[in-house]
Amino acid sequence: MDGSQDALVASLRAENQELIRRLASQDSAQQYRSDSTVPQAGLAWEGCGLTGSQVARYSRQLVLPSFGPQAQARLCKGSVLVIGAGGLGSPAVLYLAAGGVGRVGIVDTDALELSNLHRQIAHQEVSVGKHKAASAAVSCRALNSSIQVIAHEQGLLPGNALDLVSAYDVVLDCSDNAPTRYLASDACCIAAKPLVSGAALGMDGQLTTLCVAPAGPCYRCLYPQAPALASCRRCAEAGVLGVAPGIIGTLQALEAIKLLTGVGQPLTSRLLLLDCLSTGFRTIKLRHRQPACIACGPHATITASNLASYDYRAFTGQPFNDAAPPSISLIPAAQRLSVQDLASRMQPASTRPSNQLQPNQQPAAFSRPHVAEPEASNDSMIPISRLPSADFCASGCVAAETVPIGHQQANSCNPLPEGDEGQGAKGFDSASQPSGGVQSSAGPLLLDVRPKEQFAAAHLPGFVNVPYQGPHKPLPAFLLELCHPSQSVNQAPGVSSVLPSLSASEPDARIQNLELGLSQTPKPSDQCEAAGEILVVCRRGNDSQEVVQQLRSLGITGAMDIIGGLTAWSQSVDPSFPIY
Repeated sequence: MDGSQDALVASLRAENQELIRRLASQDSAQQYRSDSTVPQAGLAWEGCGLTGSQVARYSRQLVLPSFGPQAQARLCKGSVLVIGAGGLGSPAVLYLAAGGVGRVGIVDTDALELSNLHRQIAHQEVSVGKHKAASAAVSCRALNSSIQVIAHEQGLLPGNALDLVSAYDVVLDCSDNAPTRYLASDACCIAAKPLVSGAALGMDGQLTTLCVAPAGPCYRCLYPQAPALASCRRCAEAGVLGVAPGIIGTLQALEAIKLLTGVGQPLTSRLLLLDCLSTGFRTIKLRHRQPACIACGPHATITASNLASYDYRAFTGQPFNDAAPPSISLIPAAQRLSVQDLASRMQPASTRPSNQLQPNQQPAAFSRPHVAEPEASNDSMIPISRLPSADFCASGCVAAETVPIGHQQANSCNPLPEGDEGQGAKGFDSASQPSGGVQSSAGPLLLDVRPKEQFAAAHLPGFVNVPYQGPHKPLPAFLLELCHPSQSVNQAPGVSSVLPSLSASEPDARIQNLELGLSQTPKPSDQCEAAGEILVVCRRGNDSQEVVQQLRSLGITGAMDIIGGLTAWSQSVDPSFPIY
């Protein structure tokens, strides 16, 4: 392109920008005339204080007999502070902006990630990496330019919480961590502001309205003591269906609208529970304000003078964010290997036994070992007759599956008590899970202890999936048999009786040696040679250490942990392996 063409392009661009500017100016002038032009004397229309453009925009709400123009006028003069611009806050801010709330404040400190987009609908792909508060503010302004939207990018902290909360009429707690929930509640108690608190995890959601005088409880009334860290699950670990926080966040916006307008009955001293699997809602009563509460009681010790100095991190044992759990160092360095060591120990595909299958092809020798039905017991385990058959993938691999019913999925740091614990863990569906493989007995035994859903999403070749149930859950008996074939393991307090469904056309000798009749639990004194190295990997290298520690305490001395887990594998060995 020569110089004359460059000049022509530049001229056309300048002309186009000028046309855009003029068009925007005409639109603004037209809106100004519709709202501000003074008609002839005696012909001016009268209303409830709304402008002509507001009447036109919110007309579908104005004509509601149960809402009407007076309620809309109060809404347009109201203000709402939304703490958190994630899965709950995204639909909340959009509906508040669309509904005509005069001023919306958005508090957040996080940057947007790609994994947020399935539920955080106030953001777009182009905003990945940008500040969530700023991104959500842009979306709100694009939806309704007539309202005021303020992004508070510094977050909610003890030093600024009271000033932020006091500047708004209603506060929405859409946060994802316990310190913020306690801080928001304490600040609302001091400032006498209603707090709409919501939470969602997995397939469930909860909602209530707190800090409403005279009898409405605050967060501390419901939870005087901070929840244990082990009971606080993150969406990154526990998972969440995108629609679940969307429903709760939308209902939080509804509660805010009711509080601002005086229409309807807020959820004070009531808890709304959502079950997405059954599309069911139920409401339960909550306790009233507690006289002994240190935040809202008559003798409260958390006040405006000391709120800024209160150590919420120390009280809850958690940070003011939803960051990944820190790495732990539970076992000696001699019992751990780097991901580079793992790569060198993994048998190359070219030297592995040839048991490849085509997609949907069953191996010729496919069979399951006959297992007698166990006698009735008090253990909440699925009967062996209901165990799924092994499922084979194109690589001919097979996954080990455990199916304890009683494994409860702990709730996140939800602000609300659940009448019943969360749904028990579902039985594994081998038909939907890509299978891991058992390495040849000449090489190490490779164990992936992540939940089966994470294993199904992405796993390394040659690994068996044996989901870790937690430090207080017994190891599956079949795992101990697999790791220690020279010794049979009976059902005992430290060992689960859940049995695997393992089968392969050329099964590993350690699988063939499983004694499904099970005898005695190995004790630390029963040291004997284990079946070579047992390499244990998890997502970040924490759970795998606990598994190795348990295995070694039972005499399985070949167990080794992989430092940093699959996150370190992606960072140092194979960048194509997804980090989630």
